[in-house]
Parts: sequence; structure tokens; C-alpha cells
Amino acid sequence: MSVMYGANSDELERIAGQIRSVADDLDSEAAMLTGVLNRVSWLGDVATRFLGQWTGVQVPKIGLSTQFLRDAAVRLEHNARQQRHTSNTNAGGLRTTPQSPGDVEIPDAPPPPPSDPGAGVHGSQPWYATPDDVIFYEVARSAADAADVIGYDDAADHLRHYLANSGDPYEVNPERIAGDVPAFKSHIESQLQQAVESQIAEAVASGEYGVPIPFETKWSGFYLTKDLSENWFYALGGVNTAVTGVVVVHPGDPPTATVDYQYHLSDRYNWDGGKSTKIGPITITDEKMGELHTAGLAKEYDVYGSSETHSTTITHGGAQPSVGSVESRDGRFDSPRTSGSVGRTT
Repeated sequence: MSVMYGANSDELERIAGQIRSVADDLDSEAAMLTGVLNRVSWLGDVATRFLGQWTGVQVPKIGLSTQFLRDAAVRLEHNARQQRHTSNTNAGGLRTTPQSPGDVEIPDAPPPPPSDPGAGVHGSQPWYATPDDVIFYEVARSAADAADVIGYDDAADHLRHYLANSGDPYEVNPERIAGDVPAFKSHIESQLQQAVESQIAEAVASGEYGVPIPFETKWSGFYLTKDLSENWFYALGGVNTAVTGVVVVHPGDPPTATVDYQYHLSDRYNWDGGKSTKIGPITITDEKMGELHTAGLAKEYDVYGSSETHSTTITHGGAQPSVGSVESRDGRFDSPRTSGSVGRTT
């Protein structure tokens, strides 16, 4: 009886798709429950403990589980491509597998990482506790106007979106940040290089070259400090970044890789207390800004964005690549605002 060694590539890809779907379902259910809890007017010590346990312990555990599942799906798909590549190599060594990164679709951004609880449940303050928040709301509007006057376009836009009280997600072009903040650009470049070097090492170890391999990095934190950019410090503060792409490794001494990639940004615009900041002549505190959310006058929201698709070539052990970005404004905040619609943490 003949025995076939290896695996059925189509079956591996089918299983990978099912695993990824389970991960998506877990993320969706967790996000839905978090949304329900944020909308419920539930006060008291029991509510505080439950919400703290959910957002501080259970949500991060779910995030680790879904990341494990997605990593497993990526490994299965990689094995499927290797199996198909081997099967498509005839006795003469000719390969029918596509050898360009553009032949395979770049993965989407990973699901947003868990965020901190923020100020609390939206609109949870009793009505009699909100008159001072109504007064401070006007102070916050003046702070947005002051940010505009001194040229902090993005800080003004993000604060106005918070005060608009919709809670709608807000899109940011991370290439603009990369153009304004060299340290942020270098952070992305390091993520890209580490991911591609890992793929090169796998190809060298297995001897499998010329196969387009999708990849995605995990989210990595970066803090846009005031000394890097006052505009982005007031607009976003701490953010998370990830890179996704497709790499094809080519043999050589040293080996090289051609890469198509995008980089992504994720943040939660909220206020966690304990700090104050000055925008123009106006001083505002995190506590007061957060109380606008619990008073139902403003609303925390998610921030997201992805770069355009860029291409580069990386040499194993070589210099760090330069990622695509919008040209720096050299500290001048007079360019057009981003589409979509002050220092903080994620």
C-alpha cells in the first residue's frame, strides 16, 4: 500500500480559515459585551469590581487567545504554501508557484488590541452631578480653538471629535505621523525589518525560496511624547502599531527579500486621570476631560488607520529599510487636515 507524506494544501488552508473565523467571532463577542457594559447605567462597588475584572483581566486574556489562534492560522497557511510549492516543482526543478509579493493579498490589520477602561461608563453620572461639567465643556471647546490658533491641527480635530459625543471611530493616516516624527517612522521600520528577517531565516533553514508568504506583526506600543511632536502628543499620546505584508525570499549570499507591506495604527481616545496639560492659555486636567464622558457630554472613541501599500527590498543582516511616509512638515502644522473628522494614554 502506498503512503503519501505531507499534507493536503487545500485542507490546511480550509482549517486555517476556520481558525481565523473563530478568532474573529471571539473578538466580536468580547467587543459586543464591552459595548453593552459601557451603555448600561450600573453604579456601585459591585459594578466597579466587575467592570475592572472584565476590562483589566478577561479582555486581555481573550486577546491573547485570539492572537494564538491567528498565529496558528498563519503557520498552517505557510505550511500549505510550502506543500503546494513542493508539489508544483517538477523533476527539472521548474516552479509554477508565483514568485511576486503582488500575487498574494496583504493581510488586513490585526484586530485592535485591548484598551484601558478609560473614564468609565458613558453617561453614568447622575443628572445632579453634571452642572460643572456643562461649564467645563465650554472650556474644552475653547481649548480646541486654542490648539487651532497655535497650529496643532490634529489635536484640535481629535478633541472636537470627542466633544461631538458620537463615539464614532476616527481614521488617521499613519504616514503623516511618520513624516512628522522620525522616531515613530524608525519604530515602524524596526517592526518591518524584524518580521522580514524572521521570514528570511525560515526560508534559509527550509531551503524554500521564491514563495510569497503573508505575515503580520503583533501590536507594539509607541508613545508620541511632547518633545517628539506637541501636535501628536496632544492628539494621540500612546498608540499601537503593526505591520502586515507579503514577502518573497530570494537565495544569495546574503539572501534578499522583496516585500509589499502596509503599516497600521490603533488607539483609544480616552482620559485616565492623574495629569494636567496646557494648550495655549488654557489648562485642562484628565479628570475633568474624562468626566465629560461619564456626564454624557462627550464620548471616547477608537482611532485607526493604515498606510498605502509600499514595496521594498531587504537584505539579510543589512540596513534597516525606510518605510513610506508623507513628507515632513518640519514642525509646521499648516497642511490640510486628515479625513475623518491632548497628552493622553491609550
